[in-house]
Amino acid sequence: TFNYLLVQYDATPWWSLLLPLGVLLVWGCLYMIHKKPKIKWYVALGLTLGFFMNQQAQFIFVIAFAGLFLLQSKKRKEILAPKKLLVLAASFAVMFLPLILFHLRHYFLNTRSLLAFFAPGGGLGAGRDPNVWMVVVGNLLKPIIYWDNTLYMRAVLIVFFILSVILGQKREGFYRQFYRSFAVVMAVALLAFLYIGKRPTETYYIFLYPFFYMVLIDIFLTFKQSRVLTVLFFIIMFTNMKPIQKWMTEFDPLGLYSKDLAVKVLKDNLDHKKNFNISYDIPFEHNSGYQYLVAWYKIPQSGKWTRDPLAQMRLPAHPEDIRVGVIGLHIPSEVKK
Repeated sequence: TFNYLLVQYDATPWWSLLLPLGVLLVWGCLYMIHKKPKIKWYVALGLTLGFFMNQQAQFIFVIAFAGLFLLQSKKRKEILAPKKLLVLAASFAVMFLPLILFHLRHYFLNTRSLLAFFAPGGGLGAGRDPNVWMVVVGNLLKPIIYWDNTLYMRAVLIVFFILSVILGQKREGFYRQFYRSFAVVMAVALLAFLYIGKRPTETYYIFLYPFFYMVLIDIFLTFKQSRVLTVLFFIIMFTNMKPIQKWMTEFDPLGLYSKDLAVKVLKDNLDHKKNFNISYDIPFEHNSGYQYLVAWYKIPQSGKWTRDPLAQMRLPAHPEDIRVGVIGLHIPSEVKK
């Protein structure tokens, strides 16, 4: 890719780079269902939606897109046949069996967390800022338009919406359903984050990338401006080259390499014959990957949190810590090698 944002996060665990692939697979399944609605394509669509929904909850917007697309079909009786919808639902549900088992084993943890978020005084109501989402959308659009200006970003979003509506009216068949569905989902997704008023990460919007590129390509081809499209392609590629070069040549202190190195150093400095546990004093946005790496390197933990010493990975590092770049490792003397 020549999108510098994706290159930047490619080295950071666990950025959802597979979500655009999921969107493309959904498009392919919907195209085949539109062309010839065989049962196998409903199975493929259900499995794809379920798999990527397990990766990131915002894939629910792609599910909404698929639902709106199917509802617009002119062959409604054939495409929305109860048997086919049941197969679709069953294929989707199968992908959630591990999550359901986890849910039951941990006393409905996910349900309780969701209810707490929407409860008075919970995450939804605390410190809401309806405009905070623009920062994230700005980061998302910058690799395409390369200008960080709030009013300009809003104008670009409105333009994308209007272009989707225009294409939805101008095109026929599959593409009319496609663009109409996208226009609705784009509006709903932006309004949803506006209502929540919390700063989401860029992962919440990454599913929009394939749609944005599709709209740009199709609008130029529809109005027979392929030369302009080619020029635009090279402009986007050129403006992304400098940031890409930066991320390919500079060391990322919070990338996967740094985290992997920190966990290796932690393992080498712990006495595995003694009982201990590991905790993380790290900001939420940088806390991904550590627990996975601790499990990967088979660092044993006792699970007795109130009894045994606690080793800690910290960001920023404290003066007395073992430093691995900007990451600090606090290891109590009683469990240190």
